[in-house]
Amino acid sequence: MALLLFVQAAYLFSEQAPVIFAEGGFRPTSPTAWARVKGCFASMQRVFSAQEFGGWSKVNKTFFGDGGIWDRLFATTRSSAMCELLALNANTPTDMGFSFRGLSRRGGAAGEHADGWGLASFTPDGQGLTLLREEAPAAFSALADQLADRSPKALVSIAHIRKATQGVVALENCHPFSRRWCGQTWVFAHNGNLQGNIPLGDRYRPFGSTDSEAAFCWILWQLDQAAVDPLDRSALFDQLHLCAAELAERGTFNALISNGEWLFVTATSRLHWLTRRAPFRSATLADPPLQVDFAPLTSASDVVSILSTEPLTTDEHWQAFLPGESLLFFAGEVIRRDRHPIRPVPLSDHALSSTV
Repeated sequence: MALLLFVQAAYLFSEQAPVIFAEGGFRPTSPTAWARVKGCFASMQRVFSAQEFGGWSKVNKTFFGDGGIWDRLFATTRSSAMCELLALNANTPTDMGFSFRGLSRRGGAAGEHADGWGLASFTPDGQGLTLLREEAPAAFSALADQLADRSPKALVSIAHIRKATQGVVALENCHPFSRRWCGQTWVFAHNGNLQGNIPLGDRYRPFGSTDSEAAFCWILWQLDQAAVDPLDRSALFDQLHLCAAELAERGTFNALISNGEWLFVTATSRLHWLTRRAPFRSATLADPPLQVDFAPLTSASDVVSILSTEPLTTDEHWQAFLPGESLLFFAGEVIRRDRHPIRPVPLSDHALSSTV
């Protein structure tokens, strides 16, 4: 036992341990670990000490005591009463039936997300969109069951199961939401709870009563104000990431956005992803315990990325998003990534800007 404790303690001071802590959002002090993960953290103008906050005794009480800043910051992430997200981005038309089967089970059977569901799939050329929604539990929906067996093949698909936190249980409040922007069809889905009134322009208005749809309309308004080139993926990513940072100051903002070509994903709390590529193997859903061997269903050049609020399979390696992290997927690969600091402020002191 003494030897085991010694080995565990020694590992905490190894070079690998700070990297693992950094994946959870903790800034490492080890130069070696910092060199590996510094791209995931915002730059700091200066380093402060606990004395600037009144010493460790005051820091522990103010920041980490019961009901302190840490508790308030992560209050929404500790609740299971939030929606769940699912998305696919691939370099070849791919159906999301296997993953959607796992997600839909959580919509009222294996989970409490029984207030509606939706699935959006772009046609492979990115010009058409199939969008299906119901204000019923996905786990007991005949339509959702059919889609799990025969979902459309697409380069981008987005799905959502709802646990209502704002807005009544109604079809108009079910995700994903869709709008036209600069001649393109955009789709949006959100997990979380945003506080306060979100300002809206004249052009984009919600049909329902959710904070999520209001946030989508606000984002499109900001893109208009910024005059972003709709064909410039890099510029779009930068503006979407800025919008995500501002919305995250109002609460939990985990979101999926796509125009059928690329997929933008951002997270402040729980979101996971993986990429499947050759050599393809079998994967087993957590619920129901369904297994699929992807090898005979794919080619050596296929690349498929899946994103989900919680890992859907039990025998694959899912990567967790860092708080404030945004990724841009194209043809199944991550082509851009950035991270903003999580900086919640009192709502009375903060209002969303009309421009970014």
